[in-house]
Amino acid sequence: MRFCLFLLLVAIYSVNCVRPCRACDVLGDTARPPQIHFTALDSGATVVHGTVTNVCRDSVAVVLWALTNHWYVQPLCTSPLTQIDGNGDWSTSINGWERVAALLVNRSRYTVPAACQLWDHPSLNAGVLTWDGGVPAPTLFFSGYTWIIKHGSQLGPGDNRWADGNAWIDQSELHLRTSHVNGTWRCAEVLLDHSLGYGTYTFQLASRVDSLDSHAVFSGFVYDSTNRELDFEFSHAIGIPPPYNAQYVVQPYTTPSNREFWTMPAITQSTHRLLWTENEIVFTSWAGWDTTGSVLHTWIYGGNDNPPARGRERMRFNLWLDGAQAQLADEIVVHAFAFQSALAAEPHRRQGFAPMQDDLEVSPNPFNSVVHVTLGVHRPGTYRLTVYDLLGRQVATAWKGRVASKQDVVMDAARWPSGLYFLVACAAGSTAPVAATKLMLLK
Repeated sequence: MRFCLFLLLVAIYSVNCVRPCRACDVLGDTARPPQIHFTALDSGATVVHGTVTNVCRDSVAVVLWALTNHWYVQPLCTSPLTQIDGNGDWSTSINGWERVAALLVNRSRYTVPAACQLWDHPSLNAGVLTWDGGVPAPTLFFSGYTWIIKHGSQLGPGDNRWADGNAWIDQSELHLRTSHVNGTWRCAEVLLDHSLGYGTYTFQLASRVDSLDSHAVFSGFVYDSTNRELDFEFSHAIGIPPPYNAQYVVQPYTTPSNREFWTMPAITQSTHRLLWTENEIVFTSWAGWDTTGSVLHTWIYGGNDNPPARGRERMRFNLWLDGAQAQLADEIVVHAFAFQSALAAEPHRRQGFAPMQDDLEVSPNPFNSVVHVTLGVHRPGTYRLTVYDLLGRQVATAWKGRVASKQDVVMDAARWPSGLYFLVACAAGSTAPVAATKLMLLK
């Protein structure tokens, strides 16, 4: 009888535990978004207090960060997690700080960064459920996106001081400046509040970048980490050799083939575009605010350091000082920013076609007006050559006809604006490409 009763109890327990039965110390209502708040945060405090709600207590922890010259884990790197008591309260000691950030993190997904220090705001890391900074991080709204304004002392690049007031919006344009206050130079940086991933990044400038102070650097760049970065940089410093004043960079810059030097002319309006996909990186700059103007420079990267899109990379603009010193203050105006996803930027990959088996060769490339194309196919038939621009729009049907094995075609692009194009070969009656390549038209 006792044995049968035991089996009955086991069966009942098993039915009720279709999902794993695990104790969960619930704080608040887990159907609502998790929250963390400071309850005591006095200027210069050495101990801080806070509260957490709407979580399962055993699956989360608090990680406190303090900003001085970098963001540092508090109170010690050897004990980064602050425990939460049964009432949802927490407290911990803290060293000297200018700003603080209390992160509510998922224990299984959050990893404390190497050396327990960061340049960027700690809330950008994976595994952060929510955070409280006592005072919200300063932001601005530009070109349809929210941007976080960098603030702090002795932060990179260049061991600079960064000021909230050195980045602002005026007549829908982004302004960045360097300033000299109380004997200290201050710089400016903004970064997107989320990742965009692979695609086309375009920004337009409404100010000159050829006449910066000899220590100043203006950059528009996609940044993940030190060696995962794609840069447009304008400067007379940072190792750009005369007579050049601009460079395209795929980090690490110490690899000689990862830098392309060029000269930015004395113009107020310019456009700069980065095409970044899993397999390619293309930098292009134009005079004026549209891509029908003259191409100033372009570079198709051919190295091996194309960084993967990991969801951590963010578009940024900054104006900083090499050596944290300058002779004159500068101001840069970014007229607009736009992003187009990689699916639109690469029409020949948009539908996930099978690997292409045939060959498409072009010469010369880059070219001016006329380009020679050779299409080689494995199966005789009727084929067509179609040209698309960077946004996936069809520009022209360049040729259509019968191909036995190889066909030479001369394409006249005299009426097309300068820029990067995709040439795609398809069999008649099909949208699946058999071959595709890039064309760079320079006039």
